[in-house]
Amino acid sequence: MSSLHPYNDRKKIKWAGFYLSEHTAQIDAQKRGSSIEPKPQMSEEEITRTLEKAVLYNQSIAIQLNQIADEQYLPDIEGYLQGYENNVLFVANQQIELEMIRHITLSTPRKWSNLD
Repeated sequence: MSSLHPYNDRKKIKWAGFYLSEHTAQIDAQKRGSSIEPKPQMSEEEITRTLEKAVLYNQSIAIQLNQIADEQYLPDIEGYLQGYENNVLFVANQQIELEMIRHITLSTPRKWSNLD
């Protein structure tokens, strides 16, 4: 091999140009079509009971906030209740005010081996 002009491999960058326009259009359509449906608004008592069960049974929770971004609800925040202070919950390293919760459910964490 000549040392005058060593070959510089661009690795994966060289494959970026091979996406078909139909393929990228299909991916964009899937992103737009996957809207998040609003869950029913829960009362403060229902939210409190669900949180009590999560603490008692050490279960993961899924929280839908009462916030809309880009004309749809944000994805659920899933994780274990790490703590609380006054009206603020700490779930998945996020601070969530109780007034911002729209819906909360107990959830079972997905196993890494489950391919669904």
